Amino acid sequence: MNYNLPLDISRLFTEGGGDLERCSEVESIDKFLAVILTTRPGEHSFDRSFGTLLGDIDFENIISKSTWEERFIEYVKKGIADNEKRLKDVEVQINVKDVLREESEIQGFSVRKRVDVIIHGVVISTNTRQSFKHILYLGPLSKD
Repeated sequence: MNYNLPLDISRLFTEGGGDLERCSEVESIDKFLAVILTTRPGEHSFDRSFGTLLGDIDFENIISKSTWEERFIEYVKKGIADNEKRLKDVEVQINVKDVLREESEIQGFSVRKRVDVIIHGVVISTNTRQSFKHILYLGPLSKD
């Protein structure tokens, strides 16, 4: 049974004891991938290794774009392999863009990196290939 994230536990306390909202397995995997991508190891006490090391390269000066991209992909693949057991044969592609975000006159403007993360994998329970797309903004890391 797959539950929709974030959990709305207030539904459990409704008259008659409501149920938590459910979703398909593919939707559940997609939402869990978002949690994996945006969580740094050590943030959750239930599993100190949960997440990815993407935060380690978030503010890193890029010496070689290809090396940075390889490391990014490696971190995503490891995070998925370690934490999402419903997928196999995972492949990751990324597309990196600089995004100019204008601020107020006082603060100036900022340039952030937008990373489109495309994850392909086989859902083990159905043996079907699925693709998932997540958009991350680096500096600081956030999700769209």
